[in-house]
Amino acid sequence: MTDLDISHPKFQFLGLSGERLRVSTCLNCSCYDTIYMDVDFHGKSEWSQVNSRQGYVPEPDSEEDDRNYSAVGQSLRLADHPRNSYYAAYWTLGPAVSQIGGYPAWIQDAVYPSCSCCSKSMTFIGQLDWEQIEEYGEGIYYMFLCAACQVTATLFQQT
Repeated sequence: MTDLDISHPKFQFLGLSGERLRVSTCLNCSCYDTIYMDVDFHGKSEWSQVNSRQGYVPEPDSEEDDRNYSAVGQSLRLADHPRNSYYAAYWTLGPAVSQIGGYPAWIQDAVYPSCSCCSKSMTFIGQLDWEQIEEYGEGIYYMFLCAACQVTATLFQQT
């Protein structure tokens, strides 16, 4: 989903020390449940053992899962100025609502996942508008972090 250079000044709001924060997910699984990944702040992102594979999710080697999203869509850039906090209340305002930081623009009800290790509410770190990645994509992937436990969570919502 994202690979952030957390040493960049624009990411100081995260309060992290290290080089990289990579937020990964399973595009199939996250449509049904919150997906957790174990991370470090040097670019590691691994499938957490707390996730469970659902029976209705296609096998990883199926043709449906044989897409490479890193080569499609537009590249995203960091804005020079953060959005106003009221922006989150109007998810239909802009043509795209991908962002790092700020407040989530929920499509459905607000869902702040609990950390799989310490059970505390996780911090919102960003969202990715799937329409910016896939030609006929829709919905938003939301990204969360528990810095103390080094765990990320992603979840998906669409209309």
